[in-house]
Amino acid sequence: DDFYANSRGGAIYMSGGTLTNISITNSQSQAWGGAIVNLTNPLIINGTSNTFTNNYVLNGTASSDLGGSIYNDANLTIANAAFTGRGSLQLDAYYGGAIYMKGTGGTLTISDSTFENYYVNSQGGAIYMNGGELSGVSFSNCVSNAWGGAIYNHTNQLIISGTGNTFSSNYTKTGTATSDLGGSIKSAANLTISNTSFTGDNDASSDAYRGGAIYMDSGKTLEVTDSSFTDFFTSNAGGAVYSRAATFNRTTFSNNTSNSLGGAVRADGAATTYINSTFSGNSAATGGAINASTTCTVKSSTFYNNSASSSADTIAGATC
Repeated sequence: DDFYANSRGGAIYMSGGTLTNISITNSQSQAWGGAIVNLTNPLIINGTSNTFTNNYVLNGTASSDLGGSIYNDANLTIANAAFTGRGSLQLDAYYGGAIYMKGTGGTLTISDSTFENYYVNSQGGAIYMNGGELSGVSFSNCVSNAWGGAIYNHTNQLIISGTGNTFSSNYTKTGTATSDLGGSIKSAANLTISNTSFTGDNDASSDAYRGGAIYMDSGKTLEVTDSSFTDFFTSNAGGAVYSRAATFNRTTFSNNTSNSLGGAVRADGAATTYINSTFSGNSAATGGAINASTTCTVKSSTFYNNSASSSADTIAGATC
């Protein structure tokens, strides 16, 4: 505990290996990896209980302040870990409050782990990553000043699977700037999600400018199955989700709000499909449930108590 590095790797600087049942607390670096820097070779963190608490890069304001707990430049596999930031909106890093994955060569795999109370100056409140798979994960009270309150996924496909995944009370800090995208996740690559619960703050503060829970970049595909989105609010569009091409299957949207387009979903520039899904109590200026710029397909789905202050209580701007 209480380690400090003048440059990189507050506690550990390594090139691959396995760490089992480790605990690192109050470690700092001036640049990369408040707790760990791992380069070149794969790192595995396993066992029954791993904890990372109050680790950070010292200032968190420079673009070189990367990975509050872990900076990684290889494949990284983590199981049974609890990551906790400093909280109270103290900066943990510039990118990746808990984990920063460099480049496109390293894949991140995480199972049965939690992330809470992280804050970054730019992107990826808890994780900045380049594709991988997460299962049995929980993210709460993670904040970014721009993209992805919990996760920013940069390059390769991200899969969130398994059971019992939760995202709660994650957001972009102001929620009103045009750069505040994806209160929980912003993805610049394809994204597949199943068995996941997303929950906003249910207050008057915006979770993001666009995409209270999820914002998808242009040309990227979103698939969501057996999941829910509740109590999100955006100051512009996509109360819960701002999508491009997307399919939602057995998904519930409840009590989400947008000040402009799509109380639950804003579908921008590509077709969307909704199967066996439910929309209730969502609201917006236009398209209380869905606002789509092109065609959408709705099958065996339920809409009730959605509202729009301007037009289209249910679906606006598309032929469904």
